[in-house]
Amino acid sequence: MGEAKRKRQFGLCRCGSLRAGGECCFRNGSWFKPPSTVDLIATGFSGSHPRCYLRHLNTCSDKVSREHTISAVVLRAMGSASLRVGGASWLADGEERAMGISGMVANCLCIAHKGALASLDAAGGQFYESLQQLSGLKKPTPSLLSGHDIERWMLKTAVALAASGQLCAVGQERLPGTFADGIDLAALLQVSIGVLIPTSGLRCRCATIPDFRPGRSRAGRKIRFRQRV
Repeated sequence: MGEAKRKRQFGLCRCGSLRAGGECCFRNGSWFKPPSTVDLIATGFSGSHPRCYLRHLNTCSDKVSREHTISAVVLRAMGSASLRVGGASWLADGEERAMGISGMVANCLCIAHKGALASLDAAGGQFYESLQQLSGLKKPTPSLLSGHDIERWMLKTAVALAASGQLCAVGQERLPGTFADGIDLAALLQVSIGVLIPTSGLRCRCATIPDFRPGRSRAGRKIRFRQRV
């Protein structure tokens, strides 16, 4: 089979790049999406912004961003402009409040580091959209994602919620905004080229996910920050 025909036979790549599969993530007879490269050091800035949770790297810009604690692309994928928020440290126990997507932000990340982590936000949005598609179609379109990117997006979300002081335990006890000593958040959020094993990380293989529908209310989707134990 000619090289050009081999590249075209799989159609567009499942990763959403709009490139032919044979020119993108289909290599050596199988599908694999490499993790995105995140560089929190080469930002072009030097300095430490007091509100950025990556300030210890001394590569902050001088302006802080209005960082969405849960990626805006994920919130928009929920399909509702209004969200019901509950379980946050600034709400009474059992209280829920309607919020718009633009209101779910915190000053916990500088602009430089926000830009460096943008690829993880995109991965989270694609992951959520893929799950939504699985719940609504009898024959969903195959999606290809990097498990390492999804894991890092989940970590980024947890860090943003913690750093902004929004996490609390049962009983409304506010959880500390820092992580245990010895946990290098920057190293976990960045990718070490040559260290990752293609078959490792988060994987999911299934035909359907029945009844995958995030909670609804009359005011829209529900989001709860607290884990009940």
